[in-house]
Amino acid sequence: MKRVSFPVLAVVVCIAVLMAQGCAQKQAPVVKGPRQQTKTVTTGPDEVFIVDLPSNKTTGYEWALTRPIDTRIVTVQGNTYIAGPAKSGADGHQVFRFKTVGNGTTLVPLEYIQPWKREKPAKSYIITVNVTTGEVSAVKQYSDPGTPITDAVGQEFLIALQANPTTGYEWQLAKPLEAQLKLEETSYSPEEGQVVGSGGTQYWRFEGVAPGTTTVTLNYQRSWEKGVAPAKTESFTVNVQ
Repeated sequence: MKRVSFPVLAVVVCIAVLMAQGCAQKQAPVVKGPRQQTKTVTTGPDEVFIVDLPSNKTTGYEWALTRPIDTRIVTVQGNTYIAGPAKSGADGHQVFRFKTVGNGTTLVPLEYIQPWKREKPAKSYIITVNVTTGEVSAVKQYSDPGTPITDAVGQEFLIALQANPTTGYEWQLAKPLEAQLKLEETSYSPEEGQVVGSGGTQYWRFEGVAPGTTTVTLNYQRSWEKGVAPAKTESFTVNVQ
C-alpha cells in the first residue's frame, strides 16, 4: 500500500478537520497512533490537539469514546473519517479534534469497536492529557501509602496503583468515602509499549470537598468473588486543608 507522506497528511488533516476554523498560524499538534497503547499530551488551557488513528469503516469497526471524558479538562470538537485510496477496502484514517478547557489531568480512552457488538475492543488507545499553566501546578500523583497526602478544598489528586485487569483483579474502594473527599473518576492505562495483558496502572482521581483527615482504603480483588479476602490492600491518609 502506498504510504502518504507526513506533509501531505498534515494538509489532509487541516482540510478535513479544521475547515471550519481554517489553518491557523499555530497548527494544532497531531498525535499519531496506535503504534503504542498509550500517549501523554501536556499542554495549556484553550489549546487544540488532533488524534489521527488508522481505521477502516468497510470492516464495521470505528474508533469511539466508550465512556464520558472530563469535560472540565478536555472536550471533543470533532470526529472525522478520511477514506483511504479508491481501492475497495483500503485503510483510511479517523481523526479526532480535542480542545483543552481547564487545568487538571484526565484520560481519554479510545477503543476500536463494532458499535452493535458487545465484545472486547479490537484495539485500545489511551491518551493521558495534562493541562496546566504557570499559575496552577499539575495534579499530584501518589503511589506510596506511606506518604501522607496533603490536599485542599477544591483541589484534586491522583492515586496510581499497579493493576492487571486481564486477571480479573481491579482496585476497589474498601468502604465509602467520608465527607472530606469526592471521587471524580477511576480509569486504567496499560503500560506504554507493552503487549496486551502485561498490566498497567489504575488511577483514582479525588477532589477535596471539606477540611479534615480521612483515609482512602483500596482492595485489589475480583468483583465477583464474595467472601474472599483481597489479594492486596492499600490505605492512604489524606489531610484536606
